[in-house]
Amino acid sequence: MAEVKSLKDIKRKQWTKLRKAVEQANGKLIVLVHPYFEGHTISYLKSIEGLLKTSKTPILILEEYAAVSRTRKRLAKLNAAHHLILPTASADSSLIKRIRIFYGDRIADKNFDAFKDILKKAKVKSVFVGGGLTHRNTKEFVAAYERSWLPEFREPSSKPISDGCAGTVYQELIKSGEFKTRLIPKAVFPNMPQYPAIRKPAPRTAPKPKQKRRI
Repeated sequence: MAEVKSLKDIKRKQWTKLRKAVEQANGKLIVLVHPYFEGHTISYLKSIEGLLKTSKTPILILEEYAAVSRTRKRLAKLNAAHHLILPTASADSSLIKRIRIFYGDRIADKNFDAFKDILKKAKVKSVFVGGGLTHRNTKEFVAAYERSWLPEFREPSSKPISDGCAGTVYQELIKSGEFKTRLIPKAVFPNMPQYPAIRKPAPRTAPKPKQKRRI
């Protein structure tokens, strides 16, 4: 397969294949960001490779341009199907839109508009995000979004996952308001989403009436 350096290298038939796969999955798509980034745990790797081998939902992989070839070889060993790899900048989840002809500079999708357009053109409705890195930050709009779908006995963390390469993709999708967005709990690292139970105050009991003392 030809080397993929930017979005310009993705063939039209690959976009068509992605759109058809999303349609068959009722608008669902898994996005794995830098799935083989250094420092992952064995349990994380098992979750990621389990998805790649068995998922019926199409998978879009955002991978550093320098690691695309290496990741493609790993996927071939897994016999992974239903996937498309898109190149990103180094240590950054911004997609590389094109390479400047004369200078060779990589023009990245820093505002994520190209990425969101790809999802909209593929008729994506729900995105499930995995990969790394997932760091926590104080992002009230992310916490508010999570609060909107969590059951009433759960609450989002005061510092939700919203930073790092995978965390940034997660928060950008939420910010767009275009897609139902969730993290895949066991397929993110180093931080997994936490939704602690809300502690309800103990019910108050009515005070017992005082008994009159007999003389």
